[in-house]
Amino acid sequence: MKVNACSGYLNFPTLNLTLPVASKWRFSRLEVSPATYTGTAKDRDWTVAGHNFVNHFGRLNQLKVGDKVCFEAAAGQRYVYQVQKMEVLQPTAISKMVQSKYDLSLFTCTYDGTTCFTVRFRLLQIK
Repeated sequence: MKVNACSGYLNFPTLNLTLPVASKWRFSRLEVSPATYTGTAKDRDWTVAGHNFVNHFGRLNQLKVGDKVCFEAAAGQRYVYQVQKMEVLQPTAISKMVQSKYDLSLFTCTYDGTTCFTVRFRLLQIK
């Protein structure tokens, strides 16, 4: 991935997983890494989409409420988030996906491809 296309890295300590995040969403980019769907970490209304590949968002369902995730921004900031909720949404429920009260939402298709598995986070701190 080109450096200017990467907004930073998501680190999932409980999953032993670190992923680059493309700064702009395009379906074709999801083959390489998760991508920003809407918003930004800085704006505290960020939605990131990813494929359900095992080495991408395929293990999001292993997270638990209270788990922490870090985003290391390319600009140097470190955002620490905590899992608040997990939910399954219909693929047509885009407004519920992007207009939420959460600081970060990660989503991927379920394995059968009929719904979206979504994890909601609250921002704990910025370093």
